[in-house]
Amino acid sequence: ELPDAHMTPLTFDPASASFGFWNGNMNVSDSLEIWVKNVSNDTQSCSVAVTGPAIVSASPSAFSLGSGETTSLTLLLEAGRRDQTGSGDYTGDVEVTCDSTLLRVPWWVRIERQGAP
Repeated sequence: ELPDAHMTPLTFDPASASFGFWNGNMNVSDSLEIWVKNVSNDTQSCSVAVTGPAIVSASPSAFSLGSGETTSLTLLLEAGRRDQTGSGDYTGDVEVTCDSTLLRVPWWVRIERQGAP
């Protein structure tokens, strides 16, 4: 049974991560910040993992937040050039696990290698 939305221990801003549209044979590399706030009454100790293609990573890989505290996660996109990552839509989730609660922040990037570099 899923917990009610009002029972979530953390909030994320933004709630999803878009690296946008990349056109051409440029090196695809970017970073985004996601702000995490503990909205529960308890300290949350959480681990962080990223699903999907191995072109996105997150740091830190674990954090602990007291009630009302805020931290940030840095998402790093490293898709390289055409010989490393071809055209397409790439998606996955940043998975934040706090005790037995799994929270997901979806990420997305579109790469189009047909255009001019």
